[in-house]
Amino acid sequence: MTTATPFILPQQSAEEAGLVNDAIVYPAKSLLVVCAHSNGHTLLTPFQSNATPQPIAYPDFNEVKGQSQAKRALEIAAAGVHSILISRPPGRGKSMLASRVVGILPAMAETKALESAAI
Repeated sequence: MTTATPFILPQQSAEEAGLVNDAIVYPAKSLLVVCAHSNGHTLLTPFQSNATPQPIAYPDFNEVKGQSQAKRALEIAAAGVHSILISRPPGRGKSMLASRVVGILPAMAETKALESAAI
C-alpha cells in the first residue's frame, strides 16, 4: 500500500485538485501561511471535497447530417486513437464536426485526464 504525498496549493485550486483520488490537499491563503505550516506554528487542515465529477454533455455526433466521409474518418481516427487534420474551405462544418467528435471518444482514465489537465 502506498501513501499519497500531501501537497499545498492555493485555495482557488483546492476544489479541482480534490477530484484526484487519494490526493491530500492543503489549501493555503498565502505564502506566510505555508511558512507557518512548515515551521509547525499553525498547521493547515486537509481539504475535504464534497464534489463529485459531473459528466459533460457534448453535442451529439448523430446530429451531423451528410458529411459521411468526414464522419467516417473521424470515427476511424477516434477508434484507433489517431490524430486527424480537417482542411476545408470556411463554412463546411469543420468546427461542428470537431466539437462533436469528443462525444464518441471513450472516457479518459484518471492518469490520462491528469496528464491532459497538466497541459
